[in-house]
Amino acid sequence: MPGAAGVLVGVINGGLALHHAEADGSAGRPVFVQHPVHAAPASAVVWALTELPVGDPAAAGAAAVHSALRARMDDPRTLIPLGWHYAVGRAVPEDAAFTPYEGTVLPCPEPCTGRTPWPPPRTTTV
Repeated sequence: MPGAAGVLVGVINGGLALHHAEADGSAGRPVFVQHPVHAAPASAVVWALTELPVGDPAAAGAAAVHSALRARMDDPRTLIPLGWHYAVGRAVPEDAAFTPYEGTVLPCPEPCTGRTPWPPPRTTTV
């Protein structure tokens, strides 16, 4: 399971887009609301525990995946896209566990088109 770090990137409409963080802190692949980083490991755990016979090695490994997933979700650096619904933003300040984001927010890439280019444009040296 990849590391927990993500990076927020500004977009043209004043919003923010969540991206995987590269080792140097730059923005990597975007994280989409439809495909949050915890969905695939959580699905694998559920599948292993409900579909495999007791004693299957993959089912036994599900506990380790669950532990790694839980550690990732408990990490305060983990960012999860929650979508664009206004009710989410209104509910956050009422949650006693909420702490404001203190990480890096990268500026909108130039040209600021409203989309973060992915993959990044290639540079060719001759």
